[in-house]
Amino acid sequence: MNQTIIQERSGLNQFYAKVYAFVGIGIALSALVSALMLTTFQDLLVQLMLNARIWLIVTGIVEVALVIFASGLAVKNSPATLPIFLLYSVVNGFSLSFIVSLYLPGTVLTAFISSAALFFVMAIVGVVIKKDLSGIGRALIAALFGLILAMGGMMWRTVRQRMKEQDSIRHGLQALLRNEIIDKYNHYMEKGYCPIYALENVEAMYRQYKALDGNGTVSHLVEDMKELPTQRSEKK
Repeated sequence: MNQTIIQERSGLNQFYAKVYAFVGIGIALSALVSALMLTTFQDLLVQLMLNARIWLIVTGIVEVALVIFASGLAVKNSPATLPIFLLYSVVNGFSLSFIVSLYLPGTVLTAFISSAALFFVMAIVGVVIKKDLSGIGRALIAALFGLILAMGGMMWRTVRQRMKEQDSIRHGLQALLRNEIIDKYNHYMEKGYCPIYALENVEAMYRQYKALDGNGTVSHLVEDMKELPTQRSEKK
């Protein structure tokens, strides 16, 4: 009977070891996706950050849907559970890139490495240790939920503050570009012509203005400037 109990505990330990190992792989995959977004696809991330709220809501809905779907597959012991979990890790890494972009790279790297290492260590412990650690596990799970709630609250306050700062910066850049375009408009309308290089400069500023969700009022000024001759008219 004791041998049977030992075998059952050993099998349970191996099961949890696999679970922790998969979680560690998922965290590492999320870290890889976030790193790619912050380096290789940095220009794309900057453009997406202009509508960060929308992307965070969309990815949040997708993540919840994937969790529910994966949970249903796990109950059926379906082999498709692992690919869905890995897909969730990719989406999670994408959404985290919006948050981790607000922190120093060293801090983010440390967080990902320590989290992945924790689960890999737990996987090794699950294989090596032969004792029943279920009591400790329940205490650690309770502590983990408390830690997650506390960190979630801190992260939400930080992200909300950073988003307010980004909105202020965006509105400030909008005002600067708008003012510069209006100055160029008044200058060249008074002169009666607009050189090609000046028009190209105005159009470049206008593209950035639109990228910052600028309104369409300035577009009329740019269109009027396009109608101007590119050279001073010769008086006879």
